[in-house]
This record gives sequence, C-alpha cells and structure tokens, in this order.
Amino acid sequence: MGYGYEYPAAKIINDTAAHTGRFGKVVALQDSVINTLAAENITGDLTSLQFKSTAEICGVITKKAASKTLSKLGGDVTIRKVTAGTYNTTTGAITESTSDTTIKGNLDNVSRSEVNDLIESQDKILTISAGDLTFVPTTKDRVLISSVEFKIIQVTINEQNNTPVSFDLVLR
Repeated sequence: MGYGYEYPAAKIINDTAAHTGRFGKVVALQDSVINTLAAENITGDLTSLQFKSTAEICGVITKKAASKTLSKLGGDVTIRKVTAGTYNTTTGAITESTSDTTIKGNLDNVSRSEVNDLIESQDKILTISAGDLTFVPTTKDRVLISSVEFKIIQVTINEQNNTPVSFDLVLR
C-alpha cells in the first residue's frame, strides 16, 4: 500500500547540526532537546522539545534542528564573553570585563582534513547550542574547559531558516 511518500529506513544522528528530510519518527537515544522541529501534521509549539531517553514523536517530520545532547555527549564548558573596557592613559593598557556562561558542549579533535593556514592539528572543535547563549561568540571571547582557558580561533554559525541553531568553535 503506497502512501505517496517515502521515509529512509533509519538515520542515526549524533551531532548538533540541523537535519532536513522526511522522517516518520524521532526517537531519543539519550536525554536530549530539539530546538526546532517542523512537521506537516503536528501542531503546537515545536521549539525546545525536551526528550527523555527512549521518548519518541511520530508524524510527517520535515526538519529537526540542533538536537543537543544534555547528559552523555555534552560536558560542562564556560563561554567567557569579553568586552573591552576603558583605556588607561598612564599605563597604556585597556581593561576588559568578562561575563561567564556555563553550558553543555561537545568537544572534538580537529581532523587532518581541517588543518590549514588558520587551523592547527592540536586545535579542538567545540559544538554548542545557540539556544544556550544570548549572544553569538566571537574570536574575542574565550572558553574554559576543566579550568583550562582556550582562545576562540574561528566561529562557524549553523543556521536553520536564518536562525542560529548551533555554533562550532575552533579552540586553541
């Protein structure tokens, strides 16, 4: 019996990137949050959907954006927003003020194919959900992981419908 549409047999998603396609069901393999879900036959608020492990949602689902793992894949990271302060004419130094936000993030090594003039082999890539921050990180900001402070070398904004859903930060 044909329904006029097809679904893939299965697609395992273990990242925070936006995914589009036609899905019949989304099953959480671990506690997760889906920031944005679009469906043809599901109504209501489809943002910031919290899923406990083994929870599922069924329907004609067309988009799933920024599923962030809250417990198993993500670890605590602190995003330190840095803003320039005042210029001291006596010392010639510029003071800075910082504001810390602790969120969950997924830290990976840089792959060999990503190494170039800007990205070095020892750099790390941190993926975080845009919904966890009230600002877009910049290369002026810093990241603390296990009491080690990293510089942000590059920021990649992953968007869905012109809305940031996650950030990939290259750290050094």
